[in-house]
Amino acid sequence: MANRKVIGLSLALISFFAVGSSLAQPGNETTHIEGYSGSVRVIPNVDRKEVTIALTLSYPTDTKTNQIVFRVQQAGSVIASAWSGNARVLAGDGLLAVLPGGRAHGFLFKFQDRQRPATFDDMTLDEFPVYGISRFGESKPISTEEIDELARTGRIALLSSGFNPAAIRSNSSGMFAPVANSTDPNTQCVAGGPGSSQCGAGGCTVNCAAGYYSCCQGGTCLCNANPPK
Repeated sequence: MANRKVIGLSLALISFFAVGSSLAQPGNETTHIEGYSGSVRVIPNVDRKEVTIALTLSYPTDTKTNQIVFRVQQAGSVIASAWSGNARVLAGDGLLAVLPGGRAHGFLFKFQDRQRPATFDDMTLDEFPVYGISRFGESKPISTEEIDELARTGRIALLSSGFNPAAIRSNSSGMFAPVANSTDPNTQCVAGGPGSSQCGAGGCTVNCAAGYYSCCQGGTCLCNANPPK
């Protein structure tokens, strides 16, 4: 498991994921789930229909940083509520779960075509459909002010100045494709673009649901609706 450790999960939970993922239908399963534990802030932005989940790890998985900041783009009209405290966080392809200690309800963000893992059946989770899950802060730490900026605006300005063209990656050849529905008319994807579902650049990565393409540039990684055919 490259640069990742499964943290804070019981052996029963780990073994269930190993078995439960095989029960999903091909194309809809989350086959690999990473587990973390630490201090979590859930920061909703109702206007943008986005939620930022800032995790400070109890057991850092890398010497560069002790944090992972997730940003989910919600597909539904009901936005997750604000929360902070200690929690376990489970992250997989098209799935992100926050399981707070001592809280009756957890959060489950997932792509609509992903099956809910059976291990969650006995848990009380507030479930939210999402079409984009991005990650920040893993290559270098970002400050509390930058996390708040991400939650407020959807991007971190300082990541633009630290953009490294050599670090871009995408699962398609649609590089430097204009972002048609961006609020910034000068915005371009330096990685991703129509036809891609994943990309990474400028200190962030993103994974997009069916019907959306990934767009990464200095400052943010996000998902946009596919252009009309």
